[in-house]
Amino acid sequence: MRERFVVPILLILGLALYFPVTQAGLFVIDDGNVLAQARSLSDRSFQELFIRGGGHTYYRPVLMLSYLIDISFWGENPGFMHLFNILLHIVNACLVYLNVSLFYPLKKDVIRTMPLVAAILFLVHPVNTESINWISGRTDPLAACFTLSATYLVLLSTQDLKRSRLWIAALLLFLGSLCKEVAFFTFPAMALFLLLYRVKRPFLTPGSGLSWRLTAIAPMLLGGTSYLIMRTASFQHVDKGIATVTNTKTYQQPFSVAQQLITDFGFYCKKLIIPQPLSLAIDQVHANYLWLGIVAIILFLGLMITRNHLMGMALLIALTIFPALLNALLHIAWTPYAERYLYLPAAVLSIALALPWTANKDKTQKYQKVLLIILICFFLPTTISRNWLWAKPLELTRLTHQQNPGNPTVWSQYAIMLANQEFYDQSRSEFKQALKQHPEHLFTYESLASMEMYINEPEAARAVLERFFNKELKADSMILQIMLEINQQRLQAEQPADKYPKIRNELMDTHRLLYNADRQTEHLLVIAELALNNNDYETTRAYLKKLIQNKHRPTESDNRVSALNAELRRKERLP
Repeated sequence: MRERFVVPILLILGLALYFPVTQAGLFVIDDGNVLAQARSLSDRSFQELFIRGGGHTYYRPVLMLSYLIDISFWGENPGFMHLFNILLHIVNACLVYLNVSLFYPLKKDVIRTMPLVAAILFLVHPVNTESINWISGRTDPLAACFTLSATYLVLLSTQDLKRSRLWIAALLLFLGSLCKEVAFFTFPAMALFLLLYRVKRPFLTPGSGLSWRLTAIAPMLLGGTSYLIMRTASFQHVDKGIATVTNTKTYQQPFSVAQQLITDFGFYCKKLIIPQPLSLAIDQVHANYLWLGIVAIILFLGLMITRNHLMGMALLIALTIFPALLNALLHIAWTPYAERYLYLPAAVLSIALALPWTANKDKTQKYQKVLLIILICFFLPTTISRNWLWAKPLELTRLTHQQNPGNPTVWSQYAIMLANQEFYDQSRSEFKQALKQHPEHLFTYESLASMEMYINEPEAARAVLERFFNKELKADSMILQIMLEINQQRLQAEQPADKYPKIRNELMDTHRLLYNADRQTEHLLVIAELALNNNDYETTRAYLKKLIQNKHRPTESDNRVSALNAELRRKERLP
């Protein structure tokens, strides 16, 4: 079969494998938030997309740009967004084929078997299902697309020693880092590979070989440094992500930290080869993975000695798993462990398993083919069943909760999914059970109160947040916004006359807390208006004075301030 059929083969297989999820809609976790964030950025300039400001954990402007492209072409249709992810995954499988094909010369334009088998292995690997089926999971395949393209250029450069391609590779890795932070860790992996790689060009003198290595790593060092500078400049200070990773308090017990990192490394290495059972959220791993981690480290060190392309793959796998280890150690994301973190390592592993293992590649090639085909047959049923499960979001969240009964976030997401299906009583019951076991989990309070508001039960929503109104728990900004909406809805509903002053007082308290959080003068105006409606003239005067003295007060509020002053004077003259 001709090589031009490679892309159609992978396209048909990829679409057949993942097409069920195009009917799944938005997933309860993060998809709605991602679209809301993209919507808020749609009217901003290209420059504003890259200059964020504030103390964010993630800096992924190219990822957000991809969602804006989605919205501009087909609106917020989740089916097309899922299709975008599937096509991106197929492109990455083609890139796996290209990377492996560098080591297997083309013969009479016939499809090269090893590269094709490697590409299919990656296409059907079960750990990829989360990244592809979840619209919010696009961050991994998009970063991998740039990284695999860069890997192709780096491998090509080691064959003909052309350094110009390495600058393009560094640019691609830079763009990949703007999709997800995992791509940043490929800069040191590539630099180490180029520095340690044994150059096989007989006409090179030892001196010129060293010169090539030093100049080859320059683009990688510059690219990584540029990313860090741009990220920090965008946030206008050291962002939360870097601050969390560099917090020395986390590393005060080095032996325990090393033990956890090795254990988690063993767990992720096992997941690459034996991914079952799959779970959307994983809270903890067994301590016995420590021994597998030690074995994996010994194997990786052995590959380092080879100083060939397998060394490069080992470096890429190890360093692209490393961010997942940091996440588990530092609790950066909502789940400490996740299969989606293995998307890029799975691609590199598929390449590594197909590369020549010995100088006489014909001798081992048939054994490698058998191994890869066995893995494909082992992976395929799991991937098919998992994709069908993703097409049933309620069942997926129920199963995830069943696998992680002690995780309050997963429990709340299951309750939200029930509410989305209009099973409100069952949803309320799940929320209350979660709060009984996790009485200080803010997200559960937010979600239950939001559901009660959605079904027009403001008194029930207020009862959910009673502990925040009574100052028993400290509210975050989201809960404050919900408290605000609750009392605004209660104020608009029919109430006994004596209840209105109390509701206004609660609204005023909430606006005070919000003003302390965001310093928006609108809160001061509303407090003054509410106080005046309560005939609390002293509070009205105090907040009007604050407004007048505030230098950052928008000029459009002047008319409202004047009207409030006039109304205050009128009321004070009344007998």
